[in-house]
Amino acid sequence: MKKEFIKKLHRLAMDNAEMAILSKRKGDLEKFDYYSKDALEYEKQAAIELFSEQVEPTRSVLFRSAGYLALDNADYVEAQKLYEYALEGNPPTEIISELRELKVEIDTIRLKNEQFTEFVITLLKGKKIPINEEDLDGVFKQALLAFSKSEINESHIRQYIEQQYTIESDPYTILDDGYSPWIDKSIKQNWKYWNRYKQFLQKEEQYAPDTIDKIDDITDDVLDHLKNPAEEGSWDKRGMVVGHVQSGKTSNYLALINKAADTGYKIIVVLTGMYNDLRAQTQFRIDKGFLGFDTQVERRLVASNKWGVGNYDSTLVPTPLTSSDLDGDFQRSPIPVDGSGPFIFVIKKNKSVMERLIRQLASSGESIGDNKKVIKHAALIIDDEADNASINVSKDSVSTINGLIRSLLSLFQKSGYVGYTATPFANIFIPVPDQFQAIEPGVNVNRPEFFRQSGEDLFPRDFIINISPPSNYIGPKQVFGIDSTLVGDLDEEYKALPIVKEINDYQDYIPDKHKHWGDLPGSLPSSLDYAIKCFILSCAIRRTRGHFTKHNSMLVHVTRFVRWQDKIAYLINEELKSFKRQIEYKEGNILSELKEIWENEYTSVTDSIIDDDRYDDPFIKKHEWYEIESQLHKATSKIEVRAVHGNKNETELKHKNITPLDYYDNKKHGLSVIAVGGNKLSRGLTLEGLTISYYLRASKMYDTLMQMGRWFGYRPGYLDLCRIFTSKELKQWYRFITIASDELREDFEEMNNLRKSPREFGLKVRQHPDVLQVTATNKFRYSHDMVLSFSDKLRETSRFIRNKSIIENNFNHTVDFINSLGPTVYNSWQPFVWQSVNNYNLVINFLKGYTREENPIENEKIIEYIEKQAAKYALRNWTICLVSTRKNMNENYFEVAGESISVGLTMRSDIEKGEGNYYIMAKSHIIDPRHEFIDIPENSNIYNNAIEDTIKDWELSERKNKSETPPEYPSGKNVRKYRGIENGLLLIYALDPKPNGWEDSNIDVPIIGYAISFPKNENETKVSYSVNQVFKEEYEYETELDEIFD
Repeated sequence: MKKEFIKKLHRLAMDNAEMAILSKRKGDLEKFDYYSKDALEYEKQAAIELFSEQVEPTRSVLFRSAGYLALDNADYVEAQKLYEYALEGNPPTEIISELRELKVEIDTIRLKNEQFTEFVITLLKGKKIPINEEDLDGVFKQALLAFSKSEINESHIRQYIEQQYTIESDPYTILDDGYSPWIDKSIKQNWKYWNRYKQFLQKEEQYAPDTIDKIDDITDDVLDHLKNPAEEGSWDKRGMVVGHVQSGKTSNYLALINKAADTGYKIIVVLTGMYNDLRAQTQFRIDKGFLGFDTQVERRLVASNKWGVGNYDSTLVPTPLTSSDLDGDFQRSPIPVDGSGPFIFVIKKNKSVMERLIRQLASSGESIGDNKKVIKHAALIIDDEADNASINVSKDSVSTINGLIRSLLSLFQKSGYVGYTATPFANIFIPVPDQFQAIEPGVNVNRPEFFRQSGEDLFPRDFIINISPPSNYIGPKQVFGIDSTLVGDLDEEYKALPIVKEINDYQDYIPDKHKHWGDLPGSLPSSLDYAIKCFILSCAIRRTRGHFTKHNSMLVHVTRFVRWQDKIAYLINEELKSFKRQIEYKEGNILSELKEIWENEYTSVTDSIIDDDRYDDPFIKKHEWYEIESQLHKATSKIEVRAVHGNKNETELKHKNITPLDYYDNKKHGLSVIAVGGNKLSRGLTLEGLTISYYLRASKMYDTLMQMGRWFGYRPGYLDLCRIFTSKELKQWYRFITIASDELREDFEEMNNLRKSPREFGLKVRQHPDVLQVTATNKFRYSHDMVLSFSDKLRETSRFIRNKSIIENNFNHTVDFINSLGPTVYNSWQPFVWQSVNNYNLVINFLKGYTREENPIENEKIIEYIEKQAAKYALRNWTICLVSTRKNMNENYFEVAGESISVGLTMRSDIEKGEGNYYIMAKSHIIDPRHEFIDIPENSNIYNNAIEDTIKDWELSERKNKSETPPEYPSGKNVRKYRGIENGLLLIYALDPKPNGWEDSNIDVPIIGYAISFPKNENETKVSYSVNQVFKEEYEYETELDEIFD
């Protein structure tokens, strides 16, 4: 029966192929396209029927035939896939020879299509982005004059070009303290390192044109804020570049390194993380993006040593003093600093390594008295992950790594320091002296612990640059559905990607607060078992999309203890071996379970992302199950489990595979790996082709959570195959801390518009209330007393514990409060408004009686802040509003002046849909933005000034996603600017007790929340807060690293 079906399919394929040939002869290309595609589909289906059967030569002949049919449409991607399918059987020798001929034709067509694509991109230079259809049509028509149309896959290339030319980034912003520009056209026209790196980004890394242009502009600005290395005298410049996790900061500082080499910086030092793996990975990227040759010893001996940028210009040969071997960190090599250079070092932030480098450099320096040595050549120091290890956390002295970096800078007469990070707040907390003084160069390495006596701390005093990621970046907003922007309809939530899976079955296996010597699990939680199956599926589906040699990674990060990592890796490996056996021999339930997961989840997620206009990726495809099933064995057989920790003593380990993540060494066939680890996986280390993440590490700190988010980044052609398995609590914290950090980034943009300096920005950020939750308190070295400001802030409740007693007590307290206020005043916006002078004690009493379970510290600080301002005759006069909507009216709750009133209860969506312990606002906002000006008459000067400034802000904004029309009402920021320091606004919200998912709740009184709008007050009295042990227990994360180090 199957044999007849295959014959029928083959016959239909040949009939359609013949019709295609006839159509082509007649010049009817539309019919040719139609028939040839049908021929391919029939022949491919016939071949797939025999994929898992060794029926040769029929099997390989059918795949070979389908491959040639694919080439009839110049579909070299599909042809390559069918060629790979053919080889995975057992084709006879003569068919292998014919398949080699097919491969030659595939490579020829691929090369011509790549050349055509490069030609199109060249013709598009100077065209406005996004590209319009007319320009693209004209360019394709022009390009096709130089190529044979039958050999060009127009639709595939057009999809690629359209995608590349829709990728854009918002402009970057800069804070600086004044500088003398020196980069101009005359300097840029001689840049050779940068020109070859730009070609590398375009041709090999396939960066979008707008992304390359932004990298060019940003790094020009960074270099411009440093100094010309030819400038005489002593100088020292400090700056920081702030990006996003996994957004491409390495490519950014590689561009800076290339330009620094072009302009004459002699010595370049890149400081990486604290592990060998990360240092080697960074060196590998520098080999490709700057050196142009491989520094790994074994590879250098067996392969051509020209790669990366070296393929575009091999005449530029910098001198590396480190290599990409795992043990390739700096040794005691002589450093010929007077040679031609440039010299580059890629080193760990490690005491021994850094001290060795400084001593060796000093031995080549000049003596300047007091046994100090100095090097007169210009040096560029790149501090990758500048908030990690580089911060001075010592209370009384200078911590080791921080001191060594400062000593390294002091060693050079001319130096530039640029820190790169996605989590910059610890750097902003570095002490800011009242004024900066020139540093006396030179280091005396003969002093004991010389590094504790060298130079100024690392605050980025000269400039801070904030970079927006490209539009194809997948970050917290996309993953978790976070949008901190206040818009009119708060219930219109930013749609999260359907890839996050909440898990709650792990506590019996991997408890949240497990200890090193605790009882190890004997099996895996079912959610981790399910995640492994998802990884198998994702690997198989990527193969059906032609990703045969692409890397695939799964992250398992559930503990910092190596003993636990080892056991979990062992259990995963045992489970994987069972799955492999079942798939290979088609036994057990695994095949039916995988099909069920695909049908119930994968198909709907793929459909959702394809239909979502925000994700324009034409290479995400739907598939039939037979295609996926045919790839399961090959995909699974490649997967291995590797434990990524520092213990190299295999005799102590249950799971022996501790091989580093050597993606490059597996580039020919692609590495598929389940990486089990802790901190070594959490910072900087990139997991190539990451699809599945299983993450349970508990932390509430912004920088820790963000850096552990390895799943952020770029997922071209496989975003729909990604999944994140994590706890409800971690998901909630990701949402919260992202909004907090977004608001701090908005402060940055505002201060950029005001032309403020990094010092002024640093002082302001430290006073922001959300600083309490963005970084570890041990990084607040300058003081354990924090100073907080609520000037120009909107503070609101947006998260409520589902505790009947607390909710009822807050409601009863609010009822008593409203009943005590007396008659309302007329207000055109809201019916229940009270205004008076010197009524601040009413607001204080309300706050004192209100239980704010989710942030009691802030409630206390707000009360203290109001009291302090009132003592200085500010914040004495308050508008109090009980917000009422036009819907959901209820007469049972409140009285005004002894009479019952009808209040429209506010409805806000619960992102938890009634599950769990909390009611969480969809956008982390309770306020409607229009409520912030209910006490401002529409025809008043305050209102007119605020709307005028809001429109100006809109006009100045360069954000790509800003509205097409001017704002219709003033922003909260501008209302607060003009409100007046005497006037505060308290908004009380009575929330419907039955939001979505709460229908069966036993809570039947409104849930009370509030928002407070504080006016801008340049002369406010700030409140201080001691970072005591209670605070540390609430917010501090585990600062210990995995116990075993490299």
